[in-house]
Amino acid sequence: MLTGNIGVDRRSMTRGWRAITSESAGFRQFFEPGKNNPRYEFDLNRAGNILMGDYFVQTLADNGDPREAQLNTINDGYWTSDASPVAFVTFAELKMIEAEALLMTGAALSEVKAALLEGSLASITEITGLSDADAGVATYLGNLDAAFDAATTDDERLGVIINEKYVITYSTGVDAWVDYRRTGYPDITPHPEGDRATNPGGAVPRRLPYPENERLLNLNIPFKEVNMQARMYWDE
Repeated sequence: MLTGNIGVDRRSMTRGWRAITSESAGFRQFFEPGKNNPRYEFDLNRAGNILMGDYFVQTLADNGDPREAQLNTINDGYWTSDASPVAFVTFAELKMIEAEALLMTGAALSEVKAALLEGSLASITEITGLSDADAGVATYLGNLDAAFDAATTDDERLGVIINEKYVITYSTGVDAWVDYRRTGYPDITPHPEGDRATNPGGAVPRRLPYPENERLLNLNIPFKEVNMQARMYWDE
């Protein structure tokens, strides 16, 4: 958490960034035989029920994203298994956090952009095996560079960072959801039929409901009634 003291915040952030200095050093949970990746089990048991959202698919296509072939094409070149690790924090995601933190603490825009581009390239290389010597990757990074330069306010620059982080954190949707609640990016459109008693107004939910047994038995939870638009304390 930022303290408001730029010197202190910069030192704290620098220590954090040094903890993971490459994609291979990311924080991952590995699994032994017989102890399957829970995400694999979840997806396997719901085959045909879990699909990519149209917004994400269109984002990849519109931006000429070099990761599209691996993320949204059946080509047997990128796969998972019951022993695949869960990535909690990757180098690419950490660089996006760094870029946002630098922006928020008034660092030089060149520093912010450098972290943004380094994180994007790390993600692309991790997923595709391609480097910035590849023409498609170079074009994508050039467009990302230009989009950052074209932004005229810090909010617009934040949008460029979070939109890229949205792709980088694919498969960890909670991260993207939290970023959306914090920043309003990416600029997604709520489902037209999202307005219901538990989600009044139909906007993107601000919280998930407590489990039913908690609502019935725990007298201390703040919301007995399910209202997914009731904001968290940090979101007020």
